[in-house]
Amino acid sequence: MPVRWTIDHSQQFVEIAAEGPTQTSDFVKMLDALEAENAVPYKKLLDVTQIVARMTGEDLPAVAERVARNRKRSGPFAVIVAPSGPQDGLARLFVLLAEAQGHGRVFRDPAEARQWIKTQQATAEPDARGGKAPC
Repeated sequence: MPVRWTIDHSQQFVEIAAEGPTQTSDFVKMLDALEAENAVPYKKLLDVTQIVARMTGEDLPAVAERVARNRKRSGPFAVIVAPSGPQDGLARLFVLLAEAQGHGRVFRDPAEARQWIKTQQATAEPDARGGKAPC
């Protein structure tokens, strides 16, 4: 699966990794899962350093619209991008399209991203289920 995620309800945290060839539909499935697990308000760390994107600037609005639709209840997110290449620009465009300025940031350094996301607050109480839900 090009996009993998683990939901930790007890920590209100979602870790997402996109690897290899990835399409818009892969991210839409992930968003569906976050909604189904009531994890939209949780902090999210998205690592796209190993992605071979089949997404383009034209694909971003579909995913960004989903994020924008949940903006009021969505938790903060950090995106880790490769040190070079088009990911940085696409990630920053995504943050703008999703109207997520302020609670979404793009990082080239994974340690900085992890440190920043640790300082952020999720926007809801932990889910009653507790534990982790790998997807």
